[in-house]
Amino acid sequence: MEANTVQDLFDLSGKAAAVIGGGGVLAGEMALGLARAGADVAILDFNEAAAEKRAAEVAALGRRGLAVRVDAAKKADLEAALQKILE
Repeated sequence: MEANTVQDLFDLSGKAAAVIGGGGVLAGEMALGLARAGADVAILDFNEAAAEKRAAEVAALGRRGLAVRVDAAKKADLEAALQKILE
């Protein structure tokens, strides 16, 4: 199938993404871009309030947004985050 538009080229409908640091500015914009392209997005961040806010922005775009508090320097946190995402 030939892509006709940029949106076709970057269509993420039916896909899921996890963005570490998604409560921040740069990664947060990446998370929103993924949602605009059709992906459901898990926002992983040490700052739980920031992750919740960004997840709400993802949901406002019509995608599923999940906020997960995680310290990315801790393997156990990352493993727990993965389990929460897969639920």
